Amino acid sequence: MFELIQHIPEPWRQLAEVLIAPLAWIPRLQHTLWDFFFAPGPLWLVAGKFIFLLFPALLAVAAVWCTQLSVYTFPFRSGRAQFIPTMMLTWWDAVRAVWLYWVGMFRLVGVALGWVVAFGTFVVKLVLEVIRQIALMPFTMTGRMTQTYFTPGVPWIAFVMLIFWCALEAAIFSYTLMPTVTELLADLVGGESTTRYTGPILYFFLLLLIMGSFACVQTLMDAVKKREWKFIVQMVAVELFVM
Repeated sequence: MFELIQHIPEPWRQLAEVLIAPLAWIPRLQHTLWDFFFAPGPLWLVAGKFIFLLFPALLAVAAVWCTQLSVYTFPFRSGRAQFIPTMMLTWWDAVRAVWLYWVGMFRLVGVALGWVVAFGTFVVKLVLEVIRQIALMPFTMTGRMTQTYFTPGVPWIAFVMLIFWCALEAAIFSYTLMPTVTELLADLVGGESTTRYTGPILYFFLLLLIMGSFACVQTLMDAVKKREWKFIVQMVAVELFVM
């Protein structure tokens, strides 16, 4: 817009510059603000400028434009005496709005920092509590198991001994059957790459088989006590198949 002054005839150019003088400096101010906000810098500095200064700067630019444009209407106003105090009061409201904006932003930042600190404290306490629970878990489990071992009606010692016997029996059978199973798999696969996996798989399979056998024996005993012939026949068939 201001480049149009160069096209005005020379006798009228000086008058046009005088008339446009109240607005001539505002575009330069806008360019200065643009360079200020978009200047390269650290991320925290750029974020701080945009958060705390962008809206006040936009309000200031709008207020300057409105004020300077109102200068041209001043000679034609009927209530010029009230116009100047009203304009000053408007500027005061703008400054007050900026101040309240800054106070609100600082309060928001303070609340956010407090929330972050509280959440961080909660996370630290939670992690420490988890570590404490994990560290004390063996002692807690040992204490609970010790209490339940001597509870009447719960044969925990016999159950633990049975599990130990199943593991021992599975180990013995695995050691006995290992050469036969390895040779059979080598003939089927045609290599020795499966040797390292044969032992654990065989042991796990035999352990399940032995534990299932003892479970079937217990079920057979319960069925005999209750005279449930259907379950007796089923358990006998299962035991014969396992044997």
